[in-house]
Amino acid sequence: MRSLQGAIIAGIFWMQAFAACSAPAEEVIDVGVRGDARPFVWYDENSKQYLGFFWDICSEAVHRAGYQIHADLLDIRKRTEFLKTGKGEFDLLCDPTTLTIERLRNFTDVKNGGKASDLSFSPIIFIANSSFVEPGRGTTRKRGGGTISATIGSNCKDIMSQQTAARSKPGDDGKSDAGATFHWYDLPTITMMPDEPKPNETVVRYEIWGYVAGTNIGDILQRWWDASGKERQVCLRDPPLSSHKDAATEFCEGRLARYFGDIDIVKAAIADYQSQTGRECAADVSNSNGSYEPYAFVLSSKHFGNFPERFTLALYGMYQDGTMERLFEGHFPGSRKSQYLDVLFAINSIPAGFGESKQTFYPGGK
Repeated sequence: MRSLQGAIIAGIFWMQAFAACSAPAEEVIDVGVRGDARPFVWYDENSKQYLGFFWDICSEAVHRAGYQIHADLLDIRKRTEFLKTGKGEFDLLCDPTTLTIERLRNFTDVKNGGKASDLSFSPIIFIANSSFVEPGRGTTRKRGGGTISATIGSNCKDIMSQQTAARSKPGDDGKSDAGATFHWYDLPTITMMPDEPKPNETVVRYEIWGYVAGTNIGDILQRWWDASGKERQVCLRDPPLSSHKDAATEFCEGRLARYFGDIDIVKAAIADYQSQTGRECAADVSNSNGSYEPYAFVLSSKHFGNFPERFTLALYGMYQDGTMERLFEGHFPGSRKSQYLDVLFAINSIPAGFGESKQTFYPGGK
């Protein structure tokens, strides 16, 4: 019995010494974590924990690199400011951030206006496809579907303001879903005709499109909108939505004709809306090709100079020893990786090298 107690005490002492050696208490990585990007990473209100494929990757890689984690919920304002200027206390963004040339230039080209020289990207972790969903065909909904009929040349700002005003007025059912000048039909369309059109005026359907601020597809839509002029049949939601939860609510309650974003995240946000509200939200996923979204983590060397390199080394080790494959299978059971994702996993599974130990290498000292 005494020998057993001694073994337990020795084991506890060894674990404490191991922890102190591999992750010193003062080396705590501040991780900004996205709270609404299911299935990649999100904050679960019930368990009060962060979950998701990316969260498991981030936490494992940080620990392998020899650090401890302090997680902070990442809102859109903090995320945007950090990516633009590097300002903030984050050492890592655990967030599906799209790697773009513009962001790379901002991280490196200080002479030409780069403002975030402490930041860098990890290797590409995931390749996603961004597209959009539309209201499901064949459904009957007493909501607008994000489509408004008005005279051609109407100002998008005026249309958005009238849609907003309509939400605060009681409709036929006594709820604030419609205004007195809006007429609901079985099709997902709002007809807004307070006055008869003049003989030379043409009535068209204006679609309201929405996306979450900070997304690559949002940037693409914004550039297209800027180049297309103001007399148009599409109005972008202005300002953009601050979260996928808000975007799903706008779409499911009939205020968006198209909801753009990473399709996996969009579908998960709609499923969450249905689960939390008990309401149906029929959505058709577009078959059109969306934007190419290479996701990577954003790392900072501001507080720990060698953290980005150690974190990157840990990531490659996770590909090499099969951890990434196991995490993918655990979070996407029954899903088959796309051809592009298969190639990415193969490329990142770099060989250990001749003469290297066959054991898994942990840069933090494990």
